[in-house]
Order: sequence, then structure tokens, then C-alpha cells
Amino acid sequence: MMRLLLDTHLWLWWHMDPGRIPAETKAAIASVDSEVYLSAVSSWEMAIKIAAGKLQVPRPLEEMVPESLLADDFRNLPLQPHHCFELSRLPMHHRDPFDRMLIAQARAEHLTVVTADKQFRRYDASVLLV
Repeated sequence: MMRLLLDTHLWLWWHMDPGRIPAETKAAIASVDSEVYLSAVSSWEMAIKIAAGKLQVPRPLEEMVPESLLADDFRNLPLQPHHCFELSRLPMHHRDPFDRMLIAQARAEHLTVVTADKQFRRYDASVLLV
């Protein structure tokens, strides 16, 4: 059983630009043997970027995220206090607060982060780099 946490850009690619995801990564995400998670942190990050005019999505985020969770059989990963405590133990290899929290969540929940961000490899975390 693979337990995958999608980085925000991977979730966006999955819905808006699937050609950017390698076939083997798509297969891992779509596999019935995978549990795939989308963090509430990603929804927070996207909402901030939409409000700042840095991200456009085809439909309102409040429709896209719940529909995706249901249609793609993805699971919601809420932000929990123990994720914040794990964040406090991370070295400052990465400055992006959203990415740092995703790494902390992955470590705390024993998930593999699916990302194109090579900086994630600097952490003691399971990473599937695309």
C-alpha cells in the first residue's frame, strides 16, 4: 500500500495539466493500492494565491477540492497540532512555509510526498520526485 501526499502543484497538475505528470507517477496516484491525500495546507496555499492573483483555477476552489476528493477517491489531510510540533523539528532547508508544513505532515503521518520540488529531498522524509 502506497500512502501519498500530493504537493499543491501536483494536485493542480492532476486537474489542470496532467501531461506534466510522468506516466509512472500517474499510475501510482491512480492505483487502487494507493491512499492519496490532499492536505488542508494545499487548500490554504491555493486560496492565498488565488486572492493575490497568482493562481487561476477553472472553477471555485470550494467546488474543486471537495469534488476532487470524492471523484478521485483522495483523502483530506487536516492540519493537526502534532504536525505543527513536527514542523518545529525541521531544519530550515526550505523557506516556503506551505512546503515545510507538507513535509512535516508527511513525516508525522508516514506519507510519501509527491512533488517536483528537489528541495524536499534535503529532508528526512519519503519523497517521490517527478
